[in-house]
Amino acid sequence: MSENKIRIEDHSGNIYYPHTKSDVVFMKNRKSVEVEIVSHKADIVTDLNGVHGLKIEEGIWSPVLNAYGTNVPSTYKTQQGYYYKIGNQVHIEFYLEVLQKNESLAGTIYISGLPFVTKNPWMPSVNITSVKNITIPTDKQLNALCANNVIEFRKNEGFLNIDVQEIGNLVIFASADYITN
Repeated sequence: MSENKIRIEDHSGNIYYPHTKSDVVFMKNRKSVEVEIVSHKADIVTDLNGVHGLKIEEGIWSPVLNAYGTNVPSTYKTQQGYYYKIGNQVHIEFYLEVLQKNESLAGTIYISGLPFVTKNPWMPSVNITSVKNITIPTDKQLNALCANNVIEFRKNEGFLNIDVQEIGNLVIFASADYITN
């Protein structure tokens, strides 16, 4: 129970300091001052419910090379993914180094394992910091975007997908920001 000190000054200049316990003083919402003070304590934003609706979360995820068509595992040298989620905004970073691409892998490539599904599929673009062992024609440019819960790769803007035959043992470092539900 907390004690609140209040200073009251009357019209004659007399000053009073009444000492009232906060559990007997009530707010307009019919809750005691004590209840209001306790409910607004200084929480930590990483607590289960966050603070005042703001929740911050961070963690790890494992990026995985996949393909639409045949989805068979490859062998990885490095598979690291980190995320930070503030409210419904997500920031991801990942480094993926394929040691041996599975030769049975066939179709359009994508990275799976995103920690959260995107709210607006096909919108958030991926910032590719570095990439190795991918063949793109000289008149094309590599782009990537978050689509639902995967990262898809494109040649130029639009829907020119990257096929498994266009990659070797892929090495990629990238990040993205997106909104989740």
